[in-house]
Amino acid sequence: MKWRKHFEITPQRIVIKVGSASVSKDDGSINKPFLNKLSKDIAYLRENNIQVLLVSSGAINTGRQVIDPGKKKEIATQQALASIGQPLLMAEYSRVFKKHKIIVSQNLLTHEDLRNKKRLMNTRNCLFKLLKNGVVPIINENDSVAYEEISSGDNDQLAVLVADAIEADCLILLTEARGVYMESPKLSEPMQIVNFGQKLDIPTFGKTKPGRGGIQMKVTAAQKLTRLGKTVIISSFKWPKPIRACLEDNKGTFFRPSHKVEKKARIASLVKNDAKISVDKGAYVALLQNGSLLPVGMTKISGKFSRGDCVRLYYKGECFGQGLVEFNNDEAKKLIGVKSTEIKKIIKDAPSQLMIHRDNLYIGD
Repeated sequence: MKWRKHFEITPQRIVIKVGSASVSKDDGSINKPFLNKLSKDIAYLRENNIQVLLVSSGAINTGRQVIDPGKKKEIATQQALASIGQPLLMAEYSRVFKKHKIIVSQNLLTHEDLRNKKRLMNTRNCLFKLLKNGVVPIINENDSVAYEEISSGDNDQLAVLVADAIEADCLILLTEARGVYMESPKLSEPMQIVNFGQKLDIPTFGKTKPGRGGIQMKVTAAQKLTRLGKTVIISSFKWPKPIRACLEDNKGTFFRPSHKVEKKARIASLVKNDAKISVDKGAYVALLQNGSLLPVGMTKISGKFSRGDCVRLYYKGECFGQGLVEFNNDEAKKLIGVKSTEIKKIIKDAPSQLMIHRDNLYIGD
């Protein structure tokens, strides 16, 4: 196997994430030609002793074959579509991989499975055992029970969590675009390389119809994972050999990883989309000096989050860090501007006098 020229270290374990637009069509039917191409490429990687995990979207859209949701987008409808689409999708995956004498498994996960320490260890043990026995795990977002993940379309983030959890070397995010564009795709070629720490202001060119994400979300996911020393490639599922095109033919945009992985960088990889805490100048200065976030320094709470979630921090509209919170969003709103000594008067069983401890804080966007 001739590796892409940008790789400094040969990957031994790769996570591939495929979206709804690649797996299924607008009417909900499964894109069988693509699955055949994908399985053939994964078989090729396996022949070269590379372990592969597949994170697949598409269950909700596949369920449209049975239920016509019309224009309704409520969570219950999408959960029902997912519960129908998951077995249909897995049956097709099993069929195409069987041609290559590969056994696949279905692993239904939510973000919480990878954030909770106990469930994370159970998930890791299961996935490692599958890989050791030559199985290709196919990880589906458990949309039949998930709520926030469906609402936010945060499937790329799930792929980041999986890649980190199973210590993968590389994550490949397949989409319609041939990579990341800084100008209209009609007028330019995609970027070949994004160096670690490089700032990107990605223009909006729309998103694929069946999916819930966009290229900005994929770039955000890529930048989270490169902080952890892992390579990410964003490329198109439309190439004749979509995976080999990324790994051998220099297709797609290659995100170089950090060579120095900070322990706290793992915190940033867990951040929840749309969960924000805005702070005043005093809190901002204290946090930059390795302080903790006290409720008295908070000025605004946005989005939904639970205790232990990773939330973005903002000062004057600019994100400057992330951290693991000690209170949920409803509690946090009650504590805006409150001194630490007054917390227990407002929340009787308060677990902490801090909103974010310095040990659970990562400064950087």
